[in-house]
Order: sequence, then C-alpha cells, then structure tokens
Amino acid sequence: MRIISFSLKTRVRPQAQLTIDTRRIPNPYAIPKLRPLNGTNPQVQNWLLEQPGVQTFINKAETRIRKQQPTVVAIGCTAGQHRSVAIAEILAQRLNAEVEHKNLKTPNKKPTTTQKGLGHIHQTQRRRLLYNHKNGTPCWWCGQPMYKNKNQNWDKRSLEADHSKSRRDHGTNQLADRLLHATCNAQRGAGDKDNQRPALGTTPPPKPKPTTTRFTWTDKK
Repeated sequence: MRIISFSLKTRVRPQAQLTIDTRRIPNPYAIPKLRPLNGTNPQVQNWLLEQPGVQTFINKAETRIRKQQPTVVAIGCTAGQHRSVAIAEILAQRLNAEVEHKNLKTPNKKPTTTQKGLGHIHQTQRRRLLYNHKNGTPCWWCGQPMYKNKNQNWDKRSLEADHSKSRRDHGTNQLADRLLHATCNAQRGAGDKDNQRPALGTTPPPKPKPTTTRFTWTDKK
C-alpha cells in the first residue's frame, strides 16, 4: 500500500482508489511556531493529535482503509504541507505502508525564537525566575547547586528557564516555571529521558570543568 499526500490546489492529483480530505481538521499553519515546519515534524504531528476530533478522524480513516484495502491512498489538504503530510505519516506508520509527499516544500528558514516560544515573553519570565532564585538551589536535572553568577555554576554558563511540562507536548502558551543549568537544559531536550536524569542516580552527574591556574615565573638575581 502507498499513501500519498498532496495539495488540493493543484490540478494534477494522484491517481488513487481512495482520497481523504483533511481540510476540516485544525490547521497547524495557523500556529506561528509551526508554520515554518511541515507535517513530517513531530511538533506538527503532536499538535494535531492534541486537537479535538483529530484522533477520531484518523481512526475512522484507518478503519476505512483497512476495510477497502486500496493499493493507493491520496490524502489532501489546502497546500499539502501540514495536515495531509502529518496524517499521511501517521497512517503510514500504523498501516506499515509506503509514504510519498507530492507537493511538500523544504522549509527555507529556521523558525525564529518567537516562533519557537522563546522570544520576549520567555526571556521576561527567565528574568523573573532569576530575580526570585535562591543561590544554591539544586538543579532538577543534575542535582548540583545553581547560582545567579554563571562563574559559580559547574558549566560556567548562565542559568536557563525551563518548562517542567515539555513545550513540544503541551504547547508554548505556558510559561517556564523553573531554572536549570544551561547544559542540563540542553541535555533534557524535549523531556524524553526525564526518568534517566543524573539527579536520580541513573547516570553519572556532570563534573565541574577543571580550572587552570597560571603562574608567572620571574628570575631574581
């Protein structure tokens, strides 16, 4: 079985035994941070799966495909970038089918910090968290103390604001609610390995960077 995503604006459409129109489900294009991405991106797929009625839509499409057993399924949306691509990817995985994207364009630029939810509002919240931070508070990720002065932190970097509930899974409307070491924040990523964080003792904690002491030698006669 082959599943093809396409744009319903094109005159030439894929020849298929079954065509599914996804234009009635919510459009990720309306979300600024998702607009530069496409339906192959997990952020777009996860956002869609969280929207009311989308899971039901996918389940019905899967049931229909399994019942009719078409050799080619065409899935369309307005531009063929977000909804049709995401639904095609999800169904192809469920049905162990080949997937093809007829009208998919490669994003020509990276999303801005604002589009990623890390713009002015996020930075303002970070300053609030820093203002209320008590030096020596242990980092949730590594368990080592955190300081406002970056030179006192084990990675010699400024603290970063973190979302205890991943932005990928819960959206970007929520504000960051804690601080982490910058390196720990990067290691945590989207939170997929939270149960393996060093603070739990499942992996060795990070080691402070070694400091080098410089000596100036003088010859006295």
